[in-house]
Amino acid sequence: MIVGIGYFEIFIPGSRSLKDKRRVVNSLRQKLQRKNLSVAIFDEDSLWKRVDLGVALVSSSPHKAREVLKEVKELIESFSEVVLTQSKLDYWEEEK
Repeated sequence: MIVGIGYFEIFIPGSRSLKDKRRVVNSLRQKLQRKNLSVAIFDEDSLWKRVDLGVALVSSSPHKAREVLKEVKELIESFSEVVLTQSKLDYWEEEK
């Protein structure tokens, strides 16, 4: 079993309020959840132009886990309302 974890730091240049931020983040989160991923938002409400996003998945293949997290990164980069400022992808394999 392979566990893939992605950490993404995202900047939302068009956000002028927490309401704007929530709208953008919820839209992005829904797109990611349609891919059967676990998505967590780590942010401070006082920062309405920045959000940290965590994504996790379980796979039977290291190749598949890498492929899916690469697709997640590309999806975030292509999302017109955000700028991906930093990302980190990690993988763990269960020891037998």
